[in-house]
Amino acid sequence: MTDQTLDSGPRKASEGPTEGGTPEDILEEITGFNLRSFRTLRDLFFKPSKVFEAYAGGERTYTPSLRLWLSLTVVLTVITYFFGSHEDLFANAYANWPESQREQVLSQINGSFTDLARVQGELYGLLHSTVSGLVGFTSIGLIALFSGPLRWAARLNLTFALTSVGAATALVLFPIMVQRPDLGLIMVPIMLAVYSLTYARGAPGLGAAASKRRWLKAGAIGLYSAFVSLGTGVGLYFVSLSYAIETLS
Repeated sequence: MTDQTLDSGPRKASEGPTEGGTPEDILEEITGFNLRSFRTLRDLFFKPSKVFEAYAGGERTYTPSLRLWLSLTVVLTVITYFFGSHEDLFANAYANWPESQREQVLSQINGSFTDLARVQGELYGLLHSTVSGLVGFTSIGLIALFSGPLRWAARLNLTFALTSVGAATALVLFPIMVQRPDLGLIMVPIMLAVYSLTYARGAPGLGAAASKRRWLKAGAIGLYSAFVSLGTGVGLYFVSLSYAIETLS
C-alpha cells in the first residue's frame, strides 16, 4: 500500500485539529462567542421571556449568562482597540475641563495630559470588567425577591442576563462616548430603560404574565442596575484618576 493511498481518506477528528478553521471557530477562540451566544443575546433583546423561561427551567437552550457576559467583556476590549480606548475617552474628557482645573492638575504631575490619560486608561480598563461584574452580582438579591422560588443557578443566570444586556448596550454606545464624553449622563436613562424593559418583558417567562406589579419590579431593578452601573463607572473614574496623578507626581 502506497503513502498516497494512506493519505487519500478523510481526516478523522482523532487525528487532531487542522490549520485555519471557520470564522465562527476563530471568533469563539478569541472572544468565547459562538452562534449560540449570538442567538442568546438576540433573544435577550427581542424575546427575553423565552430566555428567562429557559434559565428558570434549567434548560440548556441558551448560553449560560455568566459566560455570555465574560465574552462581552472580551469583545469590549477588541472594540476599544479599533474604535477608541479608555485612554482616548479620558483625553477627550480632559478637554472639557475648566482651564483652571486643567492648570491645577498639570501642576501636580510630571508629564502631559496624554501621559495622564494613558496611565488612567490602563488602570480603568484593568479594573472595570472585574468590578462591574462583582457589583452587578449584588442585584441577585432583587432577582431572588422578585422572581419567586428559583434555584440559585437560575437566579445567577437571570442576574447576568440583565448584566449582559446592559454590557451589550454599552458596547454599542462606547464609540460615541469616546468622541462625546460630555454626553455621559444620557447613559443613565438609556440603561434604566434597557434593564427595566428587559425584565418586564422577560417576567412572563417566570410565570408573571398576569402580574401588574411586574412593571414596578422592573422599574426597581432598572433603577438599581442603572445607578449601580453609573456609580461603578464614576467611582472607578476618580480612583483611576487619583492613581494616575499620584503615579506621575
